Amino acid sequence: MIAALCGSALTRPGAYRLAMQLRVGNQGQVTHYKRLDTSGSQARDQRIDQLLSGLRVGSAPPAGLAQPILILVLPAIGHVASPGPYILRMAYHRAIDQLRADTRHSAVQWGEDSAL
Repeated sequence: MIAALCGSALTRPGAYRLAMQLRVGNQGQVTHYKRLDTSGSQARDQRIDQLLSGLRVGSAPPAGLAQPILILVLPAIGHVASPGPYILRMAYHRAIDQLRADTRHSAVQWGEDSAL
């Protein structure tokens, strides 16, 4: 997901805020994607919708992961060179850590080697 968003100056995180919901199927592909509001640019919204609909994010999610998954992309804060990917990665790892704690599975791996 990070690679998909960062592949274009238009969609690269850092200058906009975006909330979205998605569901990931057993093949590791986004099966449902919904942007919850505008990013502030119709062209960017359309491109993000194209990029994320059907995106392959890696392996299937863990059985205990509640879906839809809510993802929030935040604008740049301070002088962080590339905050978008950092924020997405931190949110992803927090979700996985919480899932591990909630389900007591220490070996949960969901797309940790993927682009997410």
